[in-house]
Amino acid sequence: MVVAQEVMRTLAAPGWEQDVPAVRKLVAQFTGKLAVHGAMENEALYPRLLTHPDETIRTKAAQLLKEVDGIYDAFQAFARDWSQEAIQAQPQGYVLEVKRLFGLLGKRMARENTELHPMADAHLGCAGPPPRSPSPRC
Repeated sequence: MVVAQEVMRTLAAPGWEQDVPAVRKLVAQFTGKLAVHGAMENEALYPRLLTHPDETIRTKAAQLLKEVDGIYDAFQAFARDWSQEAIQAQPQGYVLEVKRLFGLLGKRMARENTELHPMADAHLGCAGPPPRSPSPRC
């Protein structure tokens, strides 16, 4: 995601701590995009997979949904809990937490691309190439 890359570039730059509001703004933008992505999945994709006639698909979809909800909740809590003052008091702790959460999200995106999206394509009658932006399938 472009905003995540911008967050990481900003945090890698010397002196980023001097403009914490700009960093928080970027993280807020990312958090908003993540929330929209999650809502689209939760409203469009997962309901179809969770009611699929094949029990294997229902089970896998439930497992993937449970995992992603935890990651999304963790990111929302992170964005909420790290105030400007907290970031200024522990800038390296903030960077470590951003890297940890982006790492979790990256692994999750890889699982979506290798497990969730192919399952949706195969079992929900999707056709055509995958979308370029992260959006629900079909």
